[in-house]
Amino acid sequence: MELYYRHVGASGAGEDFPKTVFRAVPLSVVRGGVPDGWPHKAELLRRLEARFPEGEFNCWGVPEGALKFIRRMQAGDVVLLLETSGPQRRLQDRH
Repeated sequence: MELYYRHVGASGAGEDFPKTVFRAVPLSVVRGGVPDGWPHKAELLRRLEARFPEGEFNCWGVPEGALKFIRRMQAGDVVLLLETSGPQRRLQDRH
């Protein structure tokens, strides 16, 4: 397992997180977006359906600048998103 962090910055987080991280995404997006030939697709869908029986979940929409990191990731890796570092303004907790 690899741990990645991505500093998105306050402006990036303020603009992009409401579109992805804070918005429910239907499981159909995963069903249609993950190629059928990907060997882990069925397992991914099974786990998502078990974890989110209502059919929606929150996720991170990958901005173009993060693609080089995403392409290196494998199943089981973790991404930590950072809005800021230090005592700056924080995004509201949305659990």
